[in-house]
Amino acid sequence: MQQLMDALKHKLENHKSIEAGRSIVRIISLTSAAVNVEVFCYVLTSDWDQFCSIQGELFLAINEVLKSASVELA
Repeated sequence: MQQLMDALKHKLENHKSIEAGRSIVRIISLTSAAVNVEVFCYVLTSDWDQFCSIQGELFLAINEVLKSASVELA
């Protein structure tokens, strides 16, 4: 699990539109059926359309990390 969280944080820290050193990836709850992970970062734009585009890029990047770790979403 720690490797997965580290990979997510690395992906955020290396994105050109994310403020470096301010990303957070942490487990916020753990049950028998799920591990809930919070992902937080500052996106470096004040333009709403650009923010939505970057957010979409980040969702795809997170999904890529999850797939490479063989993690399936419910």
